[in-house]
Amino acid sequence: MTTLIRQPIPPATPAPAARRPIRRNRLGLLVVIVLLGMALVAAGLVALIGMQRRTNSATEPSSAPPSAAATPAAPVQLSIAAADDFDPQGDPPEENPGEAKLAVDGNMSTRWRTNRYLGNPKLGNLKRGVGLVVDLGKVATVGSVKVSLSGSGTNVDVRVPKGDAASVSTPPMTSDSHWTVVGKATKATKTTEIDLAGPIKTRYLLVYLTSLPREGGGYRGGVYEIEAFS
Repeated sequence: MTTLIRQPIPPATPAPAARRPIRRNRLGLLVVIVLLGMALVAAGLVALIGMQRRTNSATEPSSAPPSAAATPAAPVQLSIAAADDFDPQGDPPEENPGEAKLAVDGNMSTRWRTNRYLGNPKLGNLKRGVGLVVDLGKVATVGSVKVSLSGSGTNVDVRVPKGDAASVSTPPMTSDSHWTVVGKATKATKTTEIDLAGPIKTRYLLVYLTSLPREGGGYRGGVYEIEAFS
């Protein structure tokens, strides 16, 4: 009889557990972190550049030049064609007519003089005034008149023909009431510039002395030069 010896079957060796891909997962996570960091850095740079541009635009002056205030044009001296004495209340109605041209000859050493009046600087209370009618030769825009006077303390008016002065072709010589005061100076001394009441278009100007300085034993006015400006 054959005896069978049965050996126990050794237990099966368990298969080794599958290893997790630890290194691969860590590598992927590192890549994600690096990408996120780069994105944050890029966003920060963009924001910084934007802030810098806004700061520069706020602090830098505008390239467009500022609008300058309109500069008024410099006055231009007007030519004077002639001057005549004006003395409508005189008898005869003239006041040293031969000297009238000396007030517009460009020579500050020559002058037109009034007569000598006694007792009162207001022409001895005999007249309202005497003066010179200046002819510009043509209608011009006048803004100021410069009068160089003799003595100290002359009252002087600058007048233009009444109404539309620009339409007057012959100056009114018979009365001072035919002229409108457009500028004046009180107690004027030496060279006095008289601004007119706005630019005025006219051909004729009346420089009218209404109070005279003392000279010698009475009162006498004098005009060395008259200049008109636009």
